[in-house]
Amino acid sequence: MSAITMSTVDKKVPVFSTFLPDYETLNPKLITLIKQYREKYPEREEHTNLRAWRSSYETHLQEDRFDFIIQKGCDAAKCIAKEYWLAPDVHYLPSAFWMCMYEKGEYARQHHHYPSDVSIVYYVDVKDDSAPIVFEDSLTIQPKNGMMLIFPAWLQHRVLETESERIVIAMNLVKKLDIIAF
Repeated sequence: MSAITMSTVDKKVPVFSTFLPDYETLNPKLITLIKQYREKYPEREEHTNLRAWRSSYETHLQEDRFDFIIQKGCDAAKCIAKEYWLAPDVHYLPSAFWMCMYEKGEYARQHHHYPSDVSIVYYVDVKDDSAPIVFEDSLTIQPKNGMMLIFPAWLQHRVLETESERIVIAMNLVKKLDIIAF
């Protein structure tokens, strides 16, 4: 193979946000489910960018109790594909799903989720002084309870040291491809 060169295009990259309309009743249930999961699987994942407790990336394969929130994420990504990318027939599947519980002083180092297509963060329980998420060191978003962020999985992001507890759900999605074998 000959040398590979790279050119760039200046384009703003979208980070979408929405609030789940039922978050005030949903989040207390999620807090209970997440705490139950942590009691069942208390081990902290060591090979991670997170400096906080995190469940397995395969939580969606271990437990079906979180399927409803995964479906909400897939629906949000599908809505964005239809309205923003003008691709009405795109469907998504989870390639990873995990939960995080931060305590004071904990953080996440800069990272991305490539080769997934879409990443989603849902804020289950955050306080006013919970750490923000920072994208590409140029966009800072302060989390709020019930907020869902949807963004390209290749986008670099990190979480600053938090001043208070922070409970988050995250997932990576891939496009469902209907491939016909010949």
